[in-house]
Amino acid sequence: MKVKNWEVGSHWFGDLDGKEYQNSDLSYIYKIPATACQPIEPLEMEFLSTCRSAIGKSIDNISFVGDDNDVALVPAFTCQSVLEPFIQRRIKCIPYPINMDLSIDVETLFDLIKEHIIRPCRIFRPCRILIHAYFGFDTLVELRRKLKEEDCFMHLCTIEDRTQSMFSNLPKLETVTKVGSIRKWFPIPDGSYVAYDIDPDDQISHEQFFGCYPEHTDLIDAKKLAFRLKNNYIMKGEGSKNIYMQFYSAAEQILNSRTTCYAMSTASKNYLSHVDYDAMKIQRINNYQLLSNRLRKHEPYIHTLFPEVENGIVPFMLPVLIREKRKEFQDFMAKHNVFPTIIWSCPDTFRPFIYGSGKSKINYSDTKALYDSILCFHIDQRYNERDMEKVADIIDQFSF
Repeated sequence: MKVKNWEVGSHWFGDLDGKEYQNSDLSYIYKIPATACQPIEPLEMEFLSTCRSAIGKSIDNISFVGDDNDVALVPAFTCQSVLEPFIQRRIKCIPYPINMDLSIDVETLFDLIKEHIIRPCRIFRPCRILIHAYFGFDTLVELRRKLKEEDCFMHLCTIEDRTQSMFSNLPKLETVTKVGSIRKWFPIPDGSYVAYDIDPDDQISHEQFFGCYPEHTDLIDAKKLAFRLKNNYIMKGEGSKNIYMQFYSAAEQILNSRTTCYAMSTASKNYLSHVDYDAMKIQRINNYQLLSNRLRKHEPYIHTLFPEVENGIVPFMLPVLIREKRKEFQDFMAKHNVFPTIIWSCPDTFRPFIYGSGKSKINYSDTKALYDSILCFHIDQRYNERDMEKVADIIDQFSF
């Protein structure tokens, strides 16, 4: 179907009240965390509304009692919402540096582990550490290498956030819990999971998958309305962008104002049970590789961090570094209805570390450069190769 108002990027859209989404086959939903954990492992899962709730559940399920001196080591390149579950529990978040290629500065990470866990107590002291790969690619190669050399990692309570690598076949990383935001991949109002290792003989009930929490109906209603209004604008030419953006803003305010844990909604479960996951993966890979190939001519002004989609990788977005004229470029693309995003601004909690006066003994210069120069193109299953060609044609018109 030809769209009335073409754009690439920005918010998801769709009509989740359509007849095709009225019934759900839950069999595949159960497998989403298993799909994200290679090889497939026995897991106990809960499907929640947001990933910040999933991280919170992970923290609460760690089997030791902390104190006011508790710390969590968190990637310096991340978003504020990842930090909130720790902050709400009075856990101090300490950033470990991320390199320009989005790999972990593993030497500094392990120095921080030793400084904050071993030395204060002269013994191994339990600590929380959050890890995530970026944009679907294997950015944890050096971490896995280091883990073979060190044993202090086994004393940490680790959380792996698989949001951006949910459908990539990455080597296994030993962690206590795995979490992921499913809603970032699909036009659904909410959805995340938290998964724990369990005994393979344990029986998993429907209640364990979806928990005993209520749905957040106010959020779901607001999101569904915003999705429908944008869908009408994009597909039918009805309404206006200003109107549907007001409803997206209202939905985000509801999301950001809550601290209670909610279950993933029926609307999201119904949608996910009708997804052609293989087609989704193929479309993302094709879109990414086509646009990446077209961007080669713009090096070094537009530097693609991952030029090739290797076997087993399903990309989340296409990240590039633009060291000069990033805002001008972003504004130019927006005028042509293409909305590449600065995926994260530096969290206020980390700003003193990363943008401080230089007194820190840790070098965060690479992480600062990421915040200052990264831009991410949407290559998801809403779009096809024609859309990517059109995006590339628009990029070609910009003068660096």
